[in-house]
Amino acid sequence: MTDVRAAFESIDSDGDAKIDLLEFRKLAAKLGIELDAAGVEELFDNIDKSENGLIDVSEFEAWWPTSGFAE
Repeated sequence: MTDVRAAFESIDSDGDAKIDLLEFRKLAAKLGIELDAAGVEELFDNIDKSENGLIDVSEFEAWWPTSGFAE
């Protein structure tokens, strides 16, 4: 899980232990995810299981292994 947490922390630019949509868009660009803005937002919403507009570390850890970007 440390690699997942390191990935999460590298995205969480404000250090609030949550990823907002702006931070997630930066991640999508960094990973080369080829989606338009609406597609990125839809992916974000799918990861955000609590539907609070933020991705916390547990939601990120659940998504990351299935994302295709985990090594």
